[in-house]
Order: sequence, then structure tokens, then C-alpha cells
Amino acid sequence: MFETGVASLWPATRHKPGRNGCKWPAGGHNGERDLPRDLAAEPQTGQVGLDRPVLVGNVVSGCAWLLLLALLGSWVLALIGVAYVAAGSVFLAAVYARDSLNVRQRALSWAAPWLVAVALWTFIASGIDGGKPSSLLNLWVGLLIGTATYVAWQLVALAVGHLVRTTSAVARNR
Repeated sequence: MFETGVASLWPATRHKPGRNGCKWPAGGHNGERDLPRDLAAEPQTGQVGLDRPVLVGNVVSGCAWLLLLALLGSWVLALIGVAYVAAGSVFLAAVYARDSLNVRQRALSWAAPWLVAVALWTFIASGIDGGKPSSLLNLWVGLLIGTATYVAWQLVALAVGHLVRTTSAVARNR
């Protein structure tokens, strides 16, 4: 059968008493027996936490913008946007659910969906332009439209998320 634990990952480094100045006990490196309890414990496989106000804010904002896009007749773009908004909303809610985020991590977590939006709009612009993905004009259009749509989405999401936070805080205080 298969051995579990750190020692089984490197079979060539098993314990050889007296060799190479090894200080492990004479029992050797046998699975998790010699590891501290916190290293030997099984990894935690709980649910990924989501920040509810961030999730609700992003989904509501995304639905509002996509509904507007669909009403204007661009239902194909709205369908592409549904996948983007769903993935982006869950990503941002999962990132902001973490307790300890430094400023760099917050900036990178906000920039990642923005870069995806720019890439998506660049791809859409290249399809309109005849399929020339390396065109500098397509990148400019992607940067301009991707940034504008992402900022609009996040501004409305911020307002809705703030509303969800304040209403849930009021409801808890009753």
C-alpha cells in the first residue's frame, strides 16, 4: 500500500541512524510517527467562506448592468458577461472573506478581475476588427471599455454591499 506523510515523499531520505549526523530517534522516519502533531494532522477541507455583502453586491450590480446590456440588444455580450460576473463575484467574495489581507493582497485581488475584463474586451474588439488580436487599437479599446465597465460594476457593487452590511447590522441590533 501507499505510505502517507512527509517521509514517504522522499524515500531516499529515510532515517539511517548514525549517518550524516541525523538526530532523529532510532525509530526512523516512518510516516507521520515522528512529525509534530500539527504537521501530522490531516489538512482541513472545510467550505470556502464567502463574504456575503461582497457577493450580493457584485451579483446585484452585475445583473443590473447585464440587464441593461440585454435590453439594449446585446444579449450575446450579456451572456458572456454572466459567466464573467458569476466567476468574478465568487472570486472577490472568497478573497474578501479572508480575515487577514494586507494592502498588496487587496490591490491584487481587485486588479485580477480588472485584467480579465480588459482581456475579455480586447478579445471582443479583435473579433469585431476582423480577428487581428495583436492590434494595438484592440488593446486600447479593451483597456478603455474593460476599465470603464469594471469600475462601473464595482462602484454599484460597493454601494449595494454597503447597503447589505448596514441593513444586516440594523436587523441584528433589534
